[in-house]
Amino acid sequence: MGRYVETSASPPFVFASAALPARWFTVHSLRGVEALSSGYRFDVVVTSERLLDRDLERLVLGRRAALVVRAGGRPRAIHGVVSAV
Repeated sequence: MGRYVETSASPPFVFASAALPARWFTVHSLRGVEALSSGYRFDVVVTSERLLDRDLERLVLGRRAALVVRAGGRPRAIHGVVSAV
């Protein structure tokens, strides 16, 4: 996955896939559930102007991904696998 570098103009959420470079996506919404000693799930709605002619499902489904959340202090990366497109 591409490396996330924070700047003062960094968006609050960044999505990256192991198959594609960071910042190819614009995060429109996210909803998640997590708890101590339990699994977690995040539903993330993204678009990408760079992938109009590509098979997004083939490229990212089942692949590793990360969601970087920038709220308050330092950025937090949530790692997982894309399970639906």
